[in-house]
Amino acid sequence: MKKRFVCLVTVFVLLFTTIPAATLASAETMDTRTLAMVNKPGVVMLFTKYTANITWYEFSVDQGISDVIMADITQMAAEGKVTDDNFMTVFIQLFAYYLKSYAFTTGNAQTETLSTGFYGSGFIITPDGYLITNAHVVDSDEDAIRYRFAVNAVQRVVEDEITAMVQSFRRDGYEMTQTDIDALSAALYELYAQSFKLGDLVSEYFAYLGNVQPGADIGAARVKLDVRKVGKASTSQDVAIMKLDGDNFPTVPLGDDSALQTGDQVYAMGYPAIATVSGVVEAPSAMQEPTMTQGIVSAKKTWHDGGSIIQMDADIHGGNSGGPLFNAEGEVIGINTFGLRDPNTGETVSGMNFAVPISTAMVYIHELNINPSESKFTADFKAALEAYNAGNYRQAIDLLQGINNTNPGFPVVQQLLSDAQKGLDANPGGGGTGGGGGGGLPMGLIIGIIAAVVVIAAVVVVILMMSRRKKAAPAAAGGHAAYPPAQAPQQQYTPQPTQQVPPQQQYSPQPAQQAPPQQQYTPQPAQQAPQQQQYAPQPTQQEVPQQQQYTAPQQPVEQAAPVATPTQGVPCGVCGAPVDPNSQFCTKCGNRVG
Repeated sequence: MKKRFVCLVTVFVLLFTTIPAATLASAETMDTRTLAMVNKPGVVMLFTKYTANITWYEFSVDQGISDVIMADITQMAAEGKVTDDNFMTVFIQLFAYYLKSYAFTTGNAQTETLSTGFYGSGFIITPDGYLITNAHVVDSDEDAIRYRFAVNAVQRVVEDEITAMVQSFRRDGYEMTQTDIDALSAALYELYAQSFKLGDLVSEYFAYLGNVQPGADIGAARVKLDVRKVGKASTSQDVAIMKLDGDNFPTVPLGDDSALQTGDQVYAMGYPAIATVSGVVEAPSAMQEPTMTQGIVSAKKTWHDGGSIIQMDADIHGGNSGGPLFNAEGEVIGINTFGLRDPNTGETVSGMNFAVPISTAMVYIHELNINPSESKFTADFKAALEAYNAGNYRQAIDLLQGINNTNPGFPVVQQLLSDAQKGLDANPGGGGTGGGGGGGLPMGLIIGIIAAVVVIAAVVVVILMMSRRKKAAPAAAGGHAAYPPAQAPQQQYTPQPTQQVPPQQQYSPQPAQQAPPQQQYTPQPAQQAPQQQQYAPQPTQQEVPQQQQYTAPQQPVEQAAPVATPTQGVPCGVCGAPVDPNSQFCTKCGNRVG
């Protein structure tokens, strides 16, 4: 009974552990499309806007630049490095090189208010709008800011001057190459960047959610951000925590980067500038949906400052900075931070990209007492996607319409809503409201239930087999108890109904009736058995030598009784008459008894 109770308890334990385990196992790894769909709304494009009063100065070039250029050309010609074919190219390259050293301001200045900025990516981790990005996205160094302002402030002036130079050289019979133009443009931009002054610099931070509609005013679609904590740019602490103003924002889940190993699948998501603000893609369309690339973890390494860094081969570019790096389960395990450039060519090195581990950002999250959690937006969207996949189109439509009421315009929501409506139109009677259609149960739960039923059936079969073996055990023992090898029975036999022979009884021909005992027989050890005792071999003990086995030639009997002691007459096995101990034959019927 106790064992049976334990088995029943085991059944219930398996029942309540198998279903969740199977469900979780089915949800561990996301297919790529689902990973993209459920996480894209929570990945946002960031824009750091700088506004300042810019004062820049007109400048002129000292004539001494011509002397130094000609001296260099003369020396290079003597070395055979300058010919008639490359003279003008060498001249322009040297002019661009010495421009910064021989330029001076004329005293004339212009002041105007200008704005510039930098694009990046980020991801929302709480319903009330906390998000993570890189520090260098929101805290650019002063040289970078000055250069960006120089580009914006003097772009028209530089272009005008370059155009004038091209025309001047053309009149002199030389057509400037693109290499010549690029060298002069870079020199002029650098000169202006160092000769203007920034005043009243103001920084603002904005996020563009994925609900920017085509044709809409992009500026009106952005949401303002507050900076809550900034690490150190271009280090292993290149992390910033920011806050959106609002609630029920789409969110992405955070994972554990400590379990990452080389070869693990990863997905980088964000807004690379080349596909977002380069003009190749229409701006609202580019802002609606982040770009996702995939790769593997190439290595887990240590930065030059001692911090951890994840190396992967998933492609990232300028603008991807601050975006999430997902594992195969759709959890963020890193922050896309930078790639490498070839120092000789300046070109990006393919497959050499790096991310700050999410565990680094978690230090800042804990310092700010932020609790990453899933928003209702994201939970409802996941439920709608699950309902759609199960064929419950009506339930999916209801959930998606609810999302649209509070957070309108997200492309993935609109697309799934359209697909669900098409599904319902094609199957009006099977759309369901929560339990119809495809059955309503998640595939993981269905698999878990099936697994649990199989386990329970197996356990029940085992219990029944154990129970049958218990019942069959006495019958299997027969008329003799089983003993270990080399051990003979020392106890008296206990008669068993219709099976065991009554001990030391005198044989009686009446069926199923015991004869009164003549003398109690005490079995001897197996090594010293009586010479005339009939012995049935035991399957688990050594056989005892016997003088002669009794065989009933006429009517069958159940089993011969043990041989009596030598002082008593042995009853005939056929007629029952006493036989003289010294005689081997029954005097009444002639049967041989000894």
